[in-house]
Amino acid sequence: MRAMVALSLICLSSSCQFKDHSKEVDNNQKLCTVPADVFGPNSKVRISSTADELEVIIKNTCSNPGKITELIELDPNALGKPGVRSYSLKLPSGTLVDTLKKWAKEDECVVGISEDVVIATQGLPGDPKESLQKYLTYINAGEAYPSFYGPLSFLRKPVVIAVVDSGLELTHEDVKDILWKNEKEIEANGIDDDDNGYVDDVHGYNFAKANGNPSNSVGKSHGTHVAGLAASQGYNRKGGSGAMPKGALLMTVNVFGDLDYTKGSNTANGVRYAADNGADVINLSVGGAFSNTLKSAIVYAIQKGATVLAAAGNSGKYLGTGGTTLSPAIYGSSLNGLLTVGSVSATTGEWSSFSNYSSTNVEIAAPGSGGMYAPLPENTYGYKSGTSMATPVTAGAAGLAIQLIRAHGYSATPARVELALRTSATYRSDLIGKVTHGRVLDLKRLADYIHEAYEFSGTPPEAEATPPPSSETTVPCP
Repeated sequence: MRAMVALSLICLSSSCQFKDHSKEVDNNQKLCTVPADVFGPNSKVRISSTADELEVIIKNTCSNPGKITELIELDPNALGKPGVRSYSLKLPSGTLVDTLKKWAKEDECVVGISEDVVIATQGLPGDPKESLQKYLTYINAGEAYPSFYGPLSFLRKPVVIAVVDSGLELTHEDVKDILWKNEKEIEANGIDDDDNGYVDDVHGYNFAKANGNPSNSVGKSHGTHVAGLAASQGYNRKGGSGAMPKGALLMTVNVFGDLDYTKGSNTANGVRYAADNGADVINLSVGGAFSNTLKSAIVYAIQKGATVLAAAGNSGKYLGTGGTTLSPAIYGSSLNGLLTVGSVSATTGEWSSFSNYSSTNVEIAAPGSGGMYAPLPENTYGYKSGTSMATPVTAGAAGLAIQLIRAHGYSATPARVELALRTSATYRSDLIGKVTHGRVLDLKRLADYIHEAYEFSGTPPEAEATPPPSSETTVPCP
């Protein structure tokens, strides 16, 4: 059995009494052991990407302070007194986990560290516009977040969510601090520094205009709203929050530019770009005629490890032969790792009248109408409706699932993520015929499923294996 270490903080004292699920923690260790995967590959996760502040517990009587203690303004009334005191610490921008661990080990005054979070009703982030975001309540986000965001969650590797859409307002207050960054690229120098074929792609790429500025064009708000529903920043006391309110980075892939339509080749290239640059989740709130090129790109992305979400479409028609064959939605039932999403109302729970439906080709439903409040350009917020909105809510849920599966010590393959989303969904008998097995997204059930399937059983559930990546991937025409 492989189990996660469940600690209430990173214990740094010499009297650790915590347990994991299988053995005593060594009381002689100054830094209690935590799973290596919590810190990401080579422990290079930037703390500033996933945590606003840390809570540091300091001994009131300590004569040899280290770097962490020096960064804190200590309460003079507590110094020299028995016991400990908790302080909030905002780390210097770009602080690495390795650096934090080194400071913690060397600082004799530090007793422990955990994330300093906002305490909010029912576990929701507590941002000012939260009451307008009815979809968070509908998917049981408040009950789920305590399960997804444990004491060590701020140290986990961020999940990269790529939004292949009309671009994102990169300066919006609720997303500007969680933008994915291509660390190998130098901004605005006109050079392809990382030799990936794209010049100045620091935060993504604009395939419609063939340049490194993926921002939305004037009047184009779809991509900003979609990205915000997936992962706009929570716990920052601004606006609202996305389905994944922390722990996500947004990669912006603009395939529309100034237009309301785009070429299939732009979308396919955008999907491949996202996969090649490490996207864990790819959101496709787009649709059009069948494209073998796009289907091939999606298969490639799944093989590279990205879970893909596609909107079912807004024609109110049957999705399948004899109805509409909207692409990429129509591929969901045949591609393991691509999930096609239909829409229900966040206020009534009823099937959205505009949503395409199918008992086989629409695989899960999520809120897409009634209370879909999220960022819009010009640093504003507002409402939109559509399966385009239901899809990023599910993309945020996929991001939460990926991070939690990894935290349990397992690889979050697209097949496992899709299986978790499908298996944990709430069953709605009134939606039979609209969506496979009447499935509706429920974050609390998703968290419970992952904890039980990956921690307590000792053996992770398996789904159909995804073949290894190949640059020569092709898909036969149907």
